[in-house]
Amino acid sequence: MACLKEKSVTRAASEIWLVGPTADRFTSPKLPSCGDVLKVLFHYHNRAEMTLKDSTSKTTDLLLTIWDRARIPTKAANHVGEHIIKLHKEWQGLKKLINRKS
Repeated sequence: MACLKEKSVTRAASEIWLVGPTADRFTSPKLPSCGDVLKVLFHYHNRAEMTLKDSTSKTTDLLLTIWDRARIPTKAANHVGEHIIKLHKEWQGLKKLINRKS
């Protein structure tokens, strides 16, 4: 019986550029920053292999529960999701310039 080789995972392979390691939930006792939102989004999109739309809705649900606990007035869930997608597109735009010298 052949032994299964475990795939070695490096930090560069497990971290997202400019974001760092992903997280399955918001862990900070403070309100989440844009970076924290991207970490949770990428966890569900890359690690859990959900579609961008599904991972955005999951991240939105988690974010809205935090805002409800803090008694912060919120936008509608679809508008929060649009903002998260806009944040993701901004990250993609920065990623396009990763090898630019100037």
